[in-house]
Amino acid sequence: MKYEYPYVKFRNQYFPLIPLRIEFQKKHLNTLALVDSGASISLFKPEIATQLGIRIEKGKEILLEGISGKISIYLHQVSFQVGERRRIKLETKK
Repeated sequence: MKYEYPYVKFRNQYFPLIPLRIEFQKKHLNTLALVDSGASISLFKPEIATQLGIRIEKGKEILLEGISGKISIYLHQVSFQVGERRRIKLETKK
């Protein structure tokens, strides 16, 4: 799937942002998401999960390891829509 996205100026820097609609059960949230084309997973702030009614720690726990150590994240099944594109299912992570 090819998607072209604009770079948006934020605090004197430009970032690739896309409009994103995230759906969980009967709730949805429209937001902007930062595109990281080299990432193997996408993370969202806990506030997004809270707004959607997702009980974060009820998800499947996995560990991510980075330069500063390990963190626990929790997987949840959600749907999302990029701009006007079709809905896609994915798992959210804390």
